[in-house]
Amino acid sequence: MKKTIYRSVIQIEVLSPTPISESSNLSDIIDEGDCGEFSITHKFTTANKPVKGMKAVDLIRNQGIWDPEFFQMDDKGNEIEDEE
Repeated sequence: MKKTIYRSVIQIEVLSPTPISESSNLSDIIDEGDCGEFSITHKFTTANKPVKGMKAVDLIRNQGIWDPEFFQMDDKGNEIEDEE
């Protein structure tokens, strides 16, 4: 059985009093928006789109997670059964 994962794409807009370093990570930017000098808004451009099989494996690997077992699926996108 093909494993289903859900893909969401969120666009953020940041207004800041100084340039943001391209090496900044997202959590630091969010923290600065919550407690600092940044103003942040966001919107979903894709929300909870189901993705199955090899397309799911490709998306996972594109994020740098080379082992799809992270999402309880094999290299072909099939659901891995729990071994008890």
